[in-house]
Amino acid sequence: PGADFGGLPAAPVCDPAAMVACFSCVPPPASQRERKIYNVLVPDVFPAGPPSVDAPVPHATMKKISKLQEYCMFNPGKIGKVSRRLTRRIRQALAEGTPGHVRVGVSAYVYLLDHSSSEDRSYSLNYFNQELIHPPEELISSLVNHTDPFIRTQGFELLAAYIRAQSEVENQLSAVKPLVQRAARFVAGIAGGGGGAAASGAAGGGALEAGMRAVREYVVLCQRLKVLPEL
Repeated sequence: PGADFGGLPAAPVCDPAAMVACFSCVPPPASQRERKIYNVLVPDVFPAGPPSVDAPVPHATMKKISKLQEYCMFNPGKIGKVSRRLTRRIRQALAEGTPGHVRVGVSAYVYLLDHSSSEDRSYSLNYFNQELIHPPEELISSLVNHTDPFIRTQGFELLAAYIRAQSEVENQLSAVKPLVQRAARFVAGIAGGGGGAAASGAAGGGALEAGMRAVREYVVLCQRLKVLPEL
């Protein structure tokens, strides 16, 4: 008990346990909080100005994509957040009409998928299913059904990478079948002279080649799984 000074009430005695409980409610300073690194790495992949669609993805951008993949490799539990943020950024680029940024986002996905089947992998393509093929996002479907030939090309490239990352153990054969059939119809339409505007110019030619790659990857996967392709 505190001392009585001239009739004044004694000072309350502080309970150490109560003090600890009180201070535990105070949030730590920003320097000690867990950083959401993916909130830095994903936006950093996209240059301030959209790169030209007529030139390869800049080397500096590919280095940042590589850094993002390295983060995913060591933090597989964060891949869902990375994928959601990456998809949102691609959709933003679609809405803003910046195809260069769309290609950067697709290139990031392709790089992540290609490394999901490496020997030292810590994640698989299934970490990206929700954004790439399942409703409501269905990013690949949005791209391959786009009216712009360049955007459609990006969709076929992403589809080819997604199929290429599949294996006998982990695959989404039934989910990709309608997407591959869409690619096959596109290729057949151009081969039959019905491509129209979609087949004109370099962009249309790129979509044709990318569509053929997607179909080829599907056929190869079906061969590995010993099932008949349904085109």
